[in-house]
Amino acid sequence: MIGSLSDVFGRRRPLVTSMLVFLLASLGCSISQNATCFIALRFVQGLVASAGLVIPTLMIRDQMSGLKLTRLYALTAIIGGLSPLVSPLLGGVILTLSAWRFIFLFLAIAGLVLSVFAAFTLPETLPSSARTSFRLVVLLRSYQELLRDRFYHLCPPRRDLHGCGFCVPPVAHLSERFAEWRFWLK
Repeated sequence: MIGSLSDVFGRRRPLVTSMLVFLLASLGCSISQNATCFIALRFVQGLVASAGLVIPTLMIRDQMSGLKLTRLYALTAIIGGLSPLVSPLLGGVILTLSAWRFIFLFLAIAGLVLSVFAAFTLPETLPSSARTSFRLVVLLRSYQELLRDRFYHLCPPRRDLHGCGFCVPPVAHLSERFAEWRFWLK
């Protein structure tokens, strides 16, 4: 959904907006007084954090092609793969030094830094001429078509099995077989 919005409004504005909402949701988590509020804010936090994964990928695609595009995609995949390893360690350090609420204050500060960086240093990579108009019917039809594609439903298990291949080598071989099975599913 965020990718479709960035096709309509450009890349920079949705990225900055989502980072500011992330900042506010993080601050809200740090001061929440009950579980319902906390869970709702964590949901919002996760929802808008997806823009931080999707929009930079689109920005790279807008500006690069060929080998440069492949190299930058590989770099973003490495960073994305390292973040689940570093985040718990950083959270553990914060917890040893302070209360759990400071984790969310740290995330709010990170959101602020990223918002300022995106607002003042990132260029808009999707020119106005390349933007699309927002039509809900077209968007819903494209999601309906995607959900009917059987190969689409195999992609998440393939990705997860491929990631497990770092620990269990035979599983990586199985994940590559999913790509071959697409031919038989159509």
